[in-house]
Parts: sequence; structure tokens; C-alpha cells
Amino acid sequence: MDVPRATLDEILMALCLLPLSSLALDRARATEIVACDATPEFGFGVMALPCSQDQAAESDRLSEKRNDLVKLHRRANDPPDKERIGHPYNPLCAEDC
Repeated sequence: MDVPRATLDEILMALCLLPLSSLALDRARATEIVACDATPEFGFGVMALPCSQDQAAESDRLSEKRNDLVKLHRRANDPPDKERIGHPYNPLCAEDC
């Protein structure tokens, strides 16, 4: 496949800048879980939830797994959830809610 020159230039620039980025793997985890949904079927929004470092670690583990979703909040008067593919995880519950 032919790749346009401008695209190749952008890839090369990203590769050249990559060694300048750093990540401290020994830093403490955040104590907040942030989730977003940007689909016309389910709505658009962002939500943040204060949590423990253990809860953050559990949701981090799910972030790269297909068919899992994180549910941060549910009020008694909310409409029923729409059916979704996947397994919901709610860090506020001992088990999936």
C-alpha cells in the first residue's frame, strides 16, 4: 500500500520524539476513576469517582479488556440501563451491580 509522504513524515516525527517521553512506573496510583461514554446509543458524558488505590488498580486492569465496562454511578430514579455487550464493573459494589 502506498502511504502518503505527509503521513510518513508524521510517523517519523512521532518516532523521533518517543524517547523524550517518560513514565514513572513507581508513582502512586490516582485516587479517582474517570470514565467517558461517547456513543449516540448510550449518551455522551464524563464522570469522575473518588476511590481507593485498590479500586483504581482493578478498573485499570479492565481498561484494556474487551467487553468490560465500568459503571460509576447509579441513582434509584435513573431509567433502566440499556443492554450492552460486556460485563459491567462497579467499583462501589463488592460484586458487579
